[in-house]
Amino acid sequence: MLNVIQITDQHNDEDEDFNNGEQYIAPGAESQALEDEDDRVHKQLCTEVVKRKRTSLPIVWNMPPRQRIVEKCNEESQPIGEEGAILGKFLGTIARIGGLCPLNINDWRDLKKNRRDETILQCVQTKFVYPKSCEKWILKSIGRDWRKFKSSLKKAIFNPAIEKNPDIGRKALYKLCPDDVDKDQWRGLVKFWNSKKGKAITEKNIISRSLVKNSHNAGTKSYARWSEDIRQADPEKKRPHRSTVYLATHKKKDNVNNTEKNNRLARLEEIIAQRPELAQSANGRVAWEGDALQEVLGKEKNGHVHGMGLLPTPKRVYGRTPRYLKNINLTTTDGSPCDGEDDVRKEIAKMKEHIKRLKDRNNRKGYGNIGLEEENLQSNNSVVSRLPILPGKRKVMSTHGSAISLLVT
Repeated sequence: MLNVIQITDQHNDEDEDFNNGEQYIAPGAESQALEDEDDRVHKQLCTEVVKRKRTSLPIVWNMPPRQRIVEKCNEESQPIGEEGAILGKFLGTIARIGGLCPLNINDWRDLKKNRRDETILQCVQTKFVYPKSCEKWILKSIGRDWRKFKSSLKKAIFNPAIEKNPDIGRKALYKLCPDDVDKDQWRGLVKFWNSKKGKAITEKNIISRSLVKNSHNAGTKSYARWSEDIRQADPEKKRPHRSTVYLATHKKKDNVNNTEKNNRLARLEEIIAQRPELAQSANGRVAWEGDALQEVLGKEKNGHVHGMGLLPTPKRVYGRTPRYLKNINLTTTDGSPCDGEDDVRKEIAKMKEHIKRLKDRNNRKGYGNIGLEEENLQSNNSVVSRLPILPGKRKVMSTHGSAISLLVT
């Protein structure tokens, strides 16, 4: 069951701003009970997801303005669960809206120049509630779907037209603009595809694609969701090592046409059988340099970690030391304070106890001048920990006539 909440403390007018786009009109029936609405959303969302055509998810776009789907994320800030599946589908629809993600922009990173990324996030926030740490994943996911959408347009419309008539004019290509694509953006796409730079990138991408020898067969289900399902199936609820997730998402189904496993998968299974410690998650770590999967696939390229999907980077997952700290002597601690700091804390605790005794004594006697001394002592608590105190020396501080002394041995 999807986790859908009702926002009652404020009305977000941005919902209507984003829903007045080219495709959907938000319904006005808001009087239905929330429980019935949750069931309706759940059933219709599942129906939309299984369609093989372009997913439109009108039930999400047409949600009442105050409803939000609550996202859950894993340790890497990647959405998981059924809500994560719906969010991924929804982001795919965002990638096809020319007003938010223009197709005539050649580089996804250029969207930040006009702060379009902020507008995209505001649109997503009208339908979903998610941790702020998830924003980077959202933008990466939309960028990936945006590139896929452009590729699908080229494959379905542009390439067949060129193959059928190599001498076709640009104006004739302009007329092939799909109904769901802005005409000006389509013109920009055609110009880029016909340019020398566009043709060079196409050739490069064809070569890169030919080098992929072991693509996954997990469908639209992300690595994070696969990992979470495996974790839930584990009696100990431990996060699976990335090798386990990789095998689950890359094993080909046994059938008449494909009876042999990929060589990389066979080698990975062999390494896990011979050295299981290279594929066992421990202390929350599910990947490290030199584990079973890295032995098979080699080192990752910058900004990518094998078997963990979008967002995780080698620096973050492996805990690599920054370049400017490579020659510095570093160590790890158990989190306990050093001796000097511990002594200062003890002295502060003694002062607080002294304040309490004075307050209790003077309350019994009816004195009221202890308040000033208490205020002065407390105001110096934050100062004591920052004073340079040498071992064996006594520090004296005056506070309006009174004195505080600390001795560190």
